[in-house]
Amino acid sequence: MVTVALLLSHITISAHDFMSNGVYYKITSETDLAVEVISKEDAELYVGSIIIPETIEYNGKSYSVTSIGVSAFEKSNLTSITIPKTVKNIRDNAFRGCNNLTDVYISDLVSWCKIEFQNSGSVPLEYAKLYLNDKEVSNLVIPESVTEIKNYAFLGCFSLVSVIIPNSVTSIGDLAFNGCHNLKNITVSDSLRNIGNSVFSYTEWWRTQSNDLLYLNNYLFGYRRNSLKGRVTIKEGTRIIADYAFADLSKLTSVVIPNTVEHIGNYAFRKCSELTSIAIPNSVKSIGNSAFKGCSNLTSVSISNSITRIEDYTFSG
Repeated sequence: MVTVALLLSHITISAHDFMSNGVYYKITSETDLAVEVISKEDAELYVGSIIIPETIEYNGKSYSVTSIGVSAFEKSNLTSITIPKTVKNIRDNAFRGCNNLTDVYISDLVSWCKIEFQNSGSVPLEYAKLYLNDKEVSNLVIPESVTEIKNYAFLGCFSLVSVIIPNSVTSIGDLAFNGCHNLKNITVSDSLRNIGNSVFSYTEWWRTQSNDLLYLNNYLFGYRRNSLKGRVTIKEGTRIIADYAFADLSKLTSVVIPNTVEHIGNYAFRKCSELTSIAIPNSVKSIGNSAFKGCSNLTSVSISNSITRIEDYTFSG
């Protein structure tokens, strides 16, 4: 009798895991009728082409596919995948090690830009081509309704050659276009406010820049050489110093900030351990989180009355 009870208990626990058309799912919410794609049972790996539908039928109910689970396709032999616009989250390492994945199909760019990718291993685009409604995307135009491009959104996308980011976008997340090796033309608007870490690093655009400091419009995005040292002068007209713009430059001794800069981003000067003084001009209105964290030799800071916001841990350490 005890054995039977244990078996029945196990069946009840696993009843919410099911398979449809070769894809395994787990119900994540009965209230919202939502399911998540999960890894196959018994350490099997997905192979070939996988199409994830927007909805799936199970026990007489229609469930929306809203997420792809932790390590769902990790190290599998996928060659192509279709991801529906209903997916809102792709969890840790869902596509890590999918070395044969070359084609990613989506139907809606707005939804794609909103996906919460948990880490770089969540993104299926590394060395893959992106297809929008079955058409390969080389010249990417972000829709006007997009206000934010999330972290990692297009990380490593092989097919991108150009990207146009409209006025509606005010924030681009960390590594959003990092490693898009063929990306050489980038258009951004002056409405951008928050620019994450290494957004356009290791692209064709990044490789062909002649200066060590990298600018787009009035934004200072970052630098190309870790050996950048001594005194650095930011060019006149720069409006935003992006997140991590000078982070970890241990041999940087001084920075001249022009009176056009309005915002200094998160971690902008983190661990610039040889920086001894900084003069923040009247134009600056806000300084981001941990902007000067770990600047252990910083002994003199000049800040004007124009500052309206200094975030947490700005001068920590």
